[in-house]
Amino acid sequence: MNGYFEAWVNSIAWSYSPEERADVARISTEVQKMLGGQVYLAGSQKKNTAIAGSDLDLCIETKEPVTVSQRRELARAITKNLSRQATPRSHVIRVIPGSDIVRIDIAFANAAFGNRKLPESTPFKEQKRMHAARGLKAWLRAGGLPKVGGWAIEALVLELDHKSAASGWELFLKIMKWLDERSNPGALEGILRPYAHPEWHGEWSRKLPGRLQAIKQAAHNKLRKMPESFASIQDVPRWLIE
Repeated sequence: MNGYFEAWVNSIAWSYSPEERADVARISTEVQKMLGGQVYLAGSQKKNTAIAGSDLDLCIETKEPVTVSQRRELARAITKNLSRQATPRSHVIRVIPGSDIVRIDIAFANAAFGNRKLPESTPFKEQKRMHAARGLKAWLRAGGLPKVGGWAIEALVLELDHKSAASGWELFLKIMKWLDERSNPGALEGILRPYAHPEWHGEWSRKLPGRLQAIKQAAHNKLRKMPESFASIQDVPRWLIE
């Protein structure tokens, strides 16, 4: 499609807002003071697959394992410093979104309650994978579809990538056709399980069939309305998310 798809997904890529930068600085101050650790971008920000409005993923690295009580105290300090509720959840601290601020998830690379190390970003240095992941995230977010974690979208991109897909558009289209024509709950769970960290939850298996059915139908409908070509960058969102 003449590179218009790639140009558009680049235009919606995530970038630090001043508010996010200030929040990360405040969180880093508390982490250094309380744990002697460092804060790094993680998740889709680390992989460069995040789009505007994405939740902010951070990871704390420390020499010593962080304890449950230390995580609880850190959450209290972040709540006070940011004036937003920060709550320990599973293996992270979750900071609720504000009026102009996205949700923040803070993981721990070295913790007594479960490690979530910094993700490997190398696989997404291939631009076609980065572009396909951004396009899928934009489509799923805009379509009123069941919420899908960024890690799950990225797993799908990695597992369905093939040398026959020479561009982000071709890989995106390949994944959409797989969702429409070949996907089923067993196959999708088989793709996602190895990428679930720290573990796969049984609840996800129960919810997967209904969620996949909605996504499968949406992919089918979207492909039926796909234009023969794009004449401009604006044609991409008109088809994909409007």
